[in-house]
Amino acid sequence: MPLRKKIGTKRPLERPNTYHIKLIQVLLPLFSLDGEAFPHNIYLKIREELAERFGGITTYTRSPVVGLWKEDQDKTVKDEIIIYEVMAADLDTEWWKTYKQSLERINLVLKI
Repeated sequence: MPLRKKIGTKRPLERPNTYHIKLIQVLLPLFSLDGEAFPHNIYLKIREELAERFGGITTYTRSPVVGLWKEDQDKTVKDEIIIYEVMAADLDTEWWKTYKQSLERINLVLKI
């Protein structure tokens, strides 16, 4: 679908080829499965790594997102997370798998 036509021409303007870029959201918990808060420097390290790899990053850290879900009929689980977003032309699933495993070694569960 054409974006619009230039005045006086019959040829539509080309739409920039940015709609193929993937927006990847990285959900990072603030607390371990044991309820211990992760040190702040871990988030700074992850931010720097992702910014370097993807050429930029957006972080949502001011007010943690709170998620609630029913683990069973009698138990509601609460999770507080921050969100990092990066953009990439392709989703390199092998890289993300390896990166996720590296974070799990320090008990940080990464959700993409």
